[in-house]
Amino acid sequence: MPNIERDHPTIVGRILWARRMYRRLQIPYLEFLKRKELQSNSRMKKITNDFLIVANGLAIYELVYHRHWFVRFLFMFDWIDILLLRYNTLPNVVNVLCSPLLIRPNVRRQLEINYDPSIDVILRECELLTRYSITIPDLGYKLLLDRNRIRFDYERLKVEKINKLNLLFFEVRKYISRCCWKIFQDY
Repeated sequence: MPNIERDHPTIVGRILWARRMYRRLQIPYLEFLKRKELQSNSRMKKITNDFLIVANGLAIYELVYHRHWFVRFLFMFDWIDILLLRYNTLPNVVNVLCSPLLIRPNVRRQLEINYDPSIDVILRECELLTRYSITIPDLGYKLLLDRNRIRFDYERLKVEKINKLNLLFFEVRKYISRCCWKIFQDY
């Protein structure tokens, strides 16, 4: 199991681990190649073959995990294209994608924002992959450009709107209970 840094998501951490291991192997190998007296040695051929085998293995490891991330990313965001193929028109797709912005999942019936936490993970993965010059889809670059706006809008909605709506619902419940109490007292 590769060592993954603490703040890295698993797939990106594995890709970066493979790159780190390759660099750790490449530096001593290049030092061996610089020495002329070692190049003619028979052990150097074995070292070269071993290095190439390990380097190819690490490259394949990196490629497999990069493809896995790429497919997962496209699967998460290209379902809109699949819906367009299935429903043919954009208004039908919009009707299918209608999901509430606010939900009440907990017992206390407090409103919460219907925000998928995997969006933050994907933003972090895109950020790390671009930092290390690994290709990502165009939508990933667009998400990175809008990440501050996405986070700001989420936090603003979470703080301002949810608190105001919860207070409003509390006041409405209080008013209804008072009205109901008055009705019961009249009987």
